[in-house]
Amino acid sequence: MNRSAHLANDGVFHIYPDKYGTDSLEMGLYVPKGAKVKKLVGEYEQKVDGKPSGSFSNSFGFYFDSGVYKGVEVHFDHVRGTYGGDYGGQNLGKEFIKNNVLIGPKNSTGSLQVGLIGGLGGRQPKEYRNPLNRHTHVTIKRNGRKIDPRKIFCGW
Repeated sequence: MNRSAHLANDGVFHIYPDKYGTDSLEMGLYVPKGAKVKKLVGEYEQKVDGKPSGSFSNSFGFYFDSGVYKGVEVHFDHVRGTYGGDYGGQNLGKEFIKNNVLIGPKNSTGSLQVGLIGGLGGRQPKEYRNPLNRHTHVTIKRNGRKIDPRKIFCGW
């Protein structure tokens, strides 16, 4: 399978809770300060060739309309710490968002927590947990186009 669309040079990176991709750690997932809620898709069944696959995912998006990240969008797939739905992904957890405003805890840089690393999606079976592939898939866009996240966050 060609996985090049899942690489940084195509605007995508992955975050794992540890070097093994297990769920042994409850690791927070954060978005830089100043982010606003764009889209809360919640839980949905993934499709293969237009047909239900039996595999579920969730998707949440944030954007910046001012500051150093103006025009940047951050989209998270496979977020844990959600509630509702058959597999826990209907909405972001009420401890992280309320009335489309981020209210989660801040880290030392002021970034806001939006959930936990490693929710629904990836190559998981129907069961919610797959301890061998715990990750969050992050897509970065600037002005509506995918961009290498290193150019935004690393000063490349």
